[in-house]
Amino acid sequence: MDIKNHGNYCTVMRGTFKLQELYQEPVRSQYGLSKVEIVIVNFLYNNPQRDTASEIVRMRMLQRGNVSQGVEALIQKGFLKRTEDPKDRRRIHLSLTEKATPLVTAVEAQQEKMLAQIFAGFDEEEKNLYQEMNRRIEENILVGLEANPQRDGSCGESGTSSECGICGRYRKREEYGEEENAER
Repeated sequence: MDIKNHGNYCTVMRGTFKLQELYQEPVRSQYGLSKVEIVIVNFLYNNPQRDTASEIVRMRMLQRGNVSQGVEALIQKGFLKRTEDPKDRRRIHLSLTEKATPLVTAVEAQQEKMLAQIFAGFDEEEKNLYQEMNRRIEENILVGLEANPQRDGSCGESGTSSECGICGRYRKREEYGEEENAER
């Protein structure tokens, strides 16, 4: 099969994102949350094993500063708590509090409505096939992004950041040439 019409993929991806925002709006309004805060809550609920801000940045491809502000706001609102890693004090684990339970329930209810809209007319076999294909596409995208990092400061290629917002890797100053260091 020859895949040529990439415009459809863009429409599907952007449309899904827009539809998700539309379905999340009532919850955001009710709880006074930003878009990033909803993403953080949803991510931590669905990925309890990936409980650091770096994982949220990497997996949701968000700006590190936005995630940091969102985490801080959620902590102030009582929906999130920090816990130091006993083996590495620099590593901070995030977890949802009991106060977040009704919020998570509301987010999940909206997510179910959205998925019902997206998969209307699909049978279970088609949904399962989509899930498997989507998992593989996600893996390929993450590999591609890691192999071809952006040169906007998020991967340490330019600017001052040494952590990649996509792959999460840290680069030491010694890994840059002196010429590149001078530009920083």
